[in-house]
Amino acid sequence: MKYILFFLILFSSKHILLANEITMEQARKVAMSFFCETIRSRGGIPRLQLVWDGESTTTRGGSSPAFYVFNRMDSDGFVIISGDDVTMPILGYSCSNHFVVENMPPNLLDWMDELRNQINAVREEHVVGTSYISKAWTRASDAIGTPIVKLTTALWDQQAPFNRLSPTTSDGKSITGCVATAMAIIMQYYQWPDQG
Repeated sequence: MKYILFFLILFSSKHILLANEITMEQARKVAMSFFCETIRSRGGIPRLQLVWDGESTTTRGGSSPAFYVFNRMDSDGFVIISGDDVTMPILGYSCSNHFVVENMPPNLLDWMDELRNQINAVREEHVVGTSYISKAWTRASDAIGTPIVKLTTALWDQQAPFNRLSPTTSDGKSITGCVATAMAIIMQYYQWPDQG
């Protein structure tokens, strides 16, 4: 009787959250859904190209990539999809640029390396996903989402020429920083303050 009750509870549970590696085809489907629904595709099915999976052919191990980066070929934009369903599906995106591996700024390269390390650590520790993340994967795979309206704003960066007033270090000019750059872009969008 105990075994019957155990299996009844097990099979009636709403979500069994086992971590699974994401294949390139699954990641492409999520990327396609993202561009079709979230970014309001400009008609038609977006053409996507896998431009990076975070690994080089010389360093690839036996496991799947930690993430996939797809560029939209018929328009501007890219999306970074997780390589494991224990993390959120969409790790990053842009509506106005393509992802160029050869010209990655050092801060982005460091962020991507840390992202890879964290996903690989999650895999090694056999971390179990949450129901929130599971639902996010279901929504991302089923092309259901809240449309995001892109604001026309400044295209600023943390490096030259935007950091010309930043302190000089032994490595050259320091970058302006994420928060300062984001705040400046928001202030520019709202044209605030009137003077200054």
